[in-house]
Parts: sequence; C-alpha cells; structure tokens
Amino acid sequence: RCFVIDISQSSMVGRSPVRVKRLQARRLNNKLPGVQERYTKTLEQLLLRHKVDEDHRKAHLARTKEEAQELLATSERKSQQFMAHAEKRCRKIKSGRIPFSDEAVKWIKRAEAYRTLLRYKAGKKVNRGNLGRKCRRLLILRPFQLSVVEIAARLKACENKCDHFRKHGQRYRRKHLDRRLGIAQKKGDEVVEKRILAIIKGERNRAFWRKLNYNLGKRLGGSIRSVQVEDGRGGVIEYDTKDAVEKAILQNIHGKGKRFYQAEDAPICRGRLRGQF
Repeated sequence: RCFVIDISQSSMVGRSPVRVKRLQARRLNNKLPGVQERYTKTLEQLLLRHKVDEDHRKAHLARTKEEAQELLATSERKSQQFMAHAEKRCRKIKSGRIPFSDEAVKWIKRAEAYRTLLRYKAGKKVNRGNLGRKCRRLLILRPFQLSVVEIAARLKACENKCDHFRKHGQRYRRKHLDRRLGIAQKKGDEVVEKRILAIIKGERNRAFWRKLNYNLGKRLGGSIRSVQVEDGRGGVIEYDTKDAVEKAILQNIHGKGKRFYQAEDAPICRGRLRGQF
C-alpha cells in the first residue's frame, strides 16, 4: 500500500492564487414569439444612442494604424456590452420548480407581496405605491396596517401552499393547458392552438424520459443512521447517535487489526523511512 500525504493548498499555490473568472451565460430563446424583433430593436436603439457608427468613422479617419486599431477595439467592446444587455432584456430564465398554473401563480405572487411587506416594515427601500397596488390586485386588504407577526404567519401559509403545488402542481398544469387549448379552439386561433399542442407534447416527452431515467438509473443510498458492532462476547451493540456512529465506524476501519491497519505489517513501515515521513 502507498502512503497518502496531505499537503495544504497554501503551500502549493500560495496564499493568493489566481482566481478563475467564470464567463457569463449568454442564451436567447428564439422559439418565443417576438423575441428576435425585440432583441433587434433594443440593440439598434443602443447602437444609435451611444453613436457606435461615429466611432467607426473616427477609426476610418485615423492617422495611424495603432490609433485605428484602438478605436475599433473600443467600439467592439461597446458592441459586446450592448448585445449582452439586449439579450438580458429579451430573456427570462425561470427555475421551473413549481409548474405554472392559475392556481399556483396566485400563491406565488402573494408570497412575493408579503416578502416585500416585510422589507417595507424593516425600513428597506420599497416603493409604497407599487406595493399598495400589487396588494390590491391580490386582494390583500389593509396591507400597511398588518403587523410583522401577521405578515410572517401569512407568508408561512403561502409557502405551505407553494410546497403543495411544487409536489402536485403537474395536475393543475395539465388542467391549465387544457383550458387554454379549449379557449384557442373556440376562437379559431390555429397559431396559438399549435403552440399549446407543442408545449403539451414537449412536457409529456420530458416527463416520460425523466421517469424512465429515474427508474433505470443508479440507486443512491441515504445517510447511515445506525451501526451494529460486535462486543467480543457474541453479542451486538447498536449505536444510533451521530458521535457514537462516527466513532464506531472509525474504530472499525482504522483500529488496530482492522481494515486499514494491515499495511502496518509491511517492511517499509518498520524502517527509518517511516519515521522520516
């Protein structure tokens, strides 16, 4: 068996290593309607407002090659910033933990309103007018007269509802899509009907493959709650507390004559080299 030597990170790479800067994700979903037009419009407005064409004209009229390269590099950096900003304005990345439905979104928005009320009560910077209008839309009566204890209790109830929709929200999601599909069919809107049918088909395929991968995937065990150790007299002692379980496992693995103690009988462990290590 080999020796394992634990070397600290500071002794290998120093106390101030070079920090790896992660690149920002740039993702734009072109399948959503109107995203391409909105992205193009936003980018063109930014380019005109900050006069990027003027920078190109200055680079064309520059006297030296180095000056032109510097102006073009500055213009390129501006354009990249404008493109990233336009992409950010045209995308919404949602967690998807709670399947969207009319029943679920009501409790999600109420929880957001109560969290904002707690921020307002704590003296944080909150627009009182916008908060009042949001509470009226959600049928929250006299929001500014509620105490902090009442707001926290209502927020807890909303979070419990959100947990319910997180577990059973797919049933409400299916009802919501069927309801929207029926409305589109009554109106005769074929574009919306095809879009909703595509959403239903995609979600059904994802659910099928998710269930298949879960059933055929590797089973992961949970944490160890208790261990049983022989007491040397033919009996068994069971440990079920955290400290007792950890101590029993370490003694069984690293104790004398146990699993990882057999290498102590190797010749390398009896000479001077062991002491030097």
